[in-house]
Amino acid sequence: MIGVDGQAMNRFQQKIELRDGEALFQVGGSVRDRLLGRTPADVDGVLLTPDPEGAGGRLTQAGLAPVVGRNGGRAWRGRGIDLTVWPREPGQPVEEALRHEALQRDFTLNALYSRWGIEEVIDPLGGQADLRRGIVRATGAGALVRDPVRVLRLARLASGLDFQVDPATLAWARAVDPGLAAGERVGREVLAWLTQSAAPGKGLDLWADSGAIRAIPEVAALQGVAQRADYHPEGDVWIHTGQVLDRAAQLGQGLERGALGVLMLSALFHDVGKAITTRWELGRWRAHGHEAVSRDLTQSRLKGWGLGNRVVGWTVRLVADHGRPMALARDGASLTGWWRLLDGHPCPELLFLLAQADSQGRVAAGEGEPSPPLFTAGMPFRAALDRWGQIPMLSGGHLLAAGVRPGPAVGRGLTLLRRAAFLGRWREGEPIAPLLRQAGLLAGRAKG
Repeated sequence: MIGVDGQAMNRFQQKIELRDGEALFQVGGSVRDRLLGRTPADVDGVLLTPDPEGAGGRLTQAGLAPVVGRNGGRAWRGRGIDLTVWPREPGQPVEEALRHEALQRDFTLNALYSRWGIEEVIDPLGGQADLRRGIVRATGAGALVRDPVRVLRLARLASGLDFQVDPATLAWARAVDPGLAAGERVGREVLAWLTQSAAPGKGLDLWADSGAIRAIPEVAALQGVAQRADYHPEGDVWIHTGQVLDRAAQLGQGLERGALGVLMLSALFHDVGKAITTRWELGRWRAHGHEAVSRDLTQSRLKGWGLGNRVVGWTVRLVADHGRPMALARDGASLTGWWRLLDGHPCPELLFLLAQADSQGRVAAGEGEPSPPLFTAGMPFRAALDRWGQIPMLSGGHLLAAGVRPGPAVGRGLTLLRRAAFLGRWREGEPIAPLLRQAGLLAGRAKG
């Protein structure tokens, strides 16, 4: 990835061999983030050219490829660069061409330019003033209508930067249905919000206020869904979800990007089933079976976002299991109970973090910054995870050498030995034959 490395940017400019009438600029997030004192993850650029079609070959040689269906075929991406190719009429002043390009962008703070590799900012729409004021403002009345996903980006940027939204922009956003955007693009914006904001839960109300939350109807439905006050002094499921998101973001610091995305998605969706299952029964609010409903709703939504099998599978599993650690701890479960939770689980450490965020996202409103509640399942769950991590590494070869026949018996034998090690009934170095024979997996004389 090129990032903002000056030498790499110079090499890119040399490779595309600018022609007469062409000019290359940085734009958008890379300029905005630099002004905010942040390190951009990549480079957004604009190539002004009188010959957009003819520039394609040079961009390909420089390592970029066209992005199908984006900006009418004028978008290119590669080597850490997102580049828009914008037509410049013969003799047209650069400033005029940039202003036309800027008016096609989403927000003024993303319509800031600087010549490639030069820090001086060109600001055709007043984006620097909006940055100083902490305002997210659309480039015009039609900016959000042209691309409904920009409503989600509005909420993401404002919550991530802790900015206010310009009142006119907010009104324009409410008039646009973000659900019209392609599912894959919605998923990318939601993931960016969840993983790039230090306190995504605090931005949840902004997602509702701007209408962006309509792209996630399962979460929107949580507003006003009541909960037991003795379990949830913080309030309804919407408030709880916001607190869980913020706590998960804190606990997830240091996770690699993919794992953090799974954790944050599971925090967002973990209780969506309560909007369907919550009932007033026997003098209290109950949500029997909400975990299974949450699981199914999450799976359907994430598949529609095209997030990939691992992300979907792990998130769905976390949502389905999020309440089990607390239930096991509350019931004083034996090691066998913890084994049933952990056996075959794809991401037990993420489940620990989600369960902790769920447990601690229950802070009643009040003055100051109260400490989160105690994670009562933490000690027994951590003890179980430690035992899980100490299970000896076993392979089918160990069982074949002991006399187990190839086939399904090998898998059953491995599970048997791992379970015995977890429960303290077998230790590495001890004979495995007695356990295998007792389970009917070993016939005749054992070899070890």
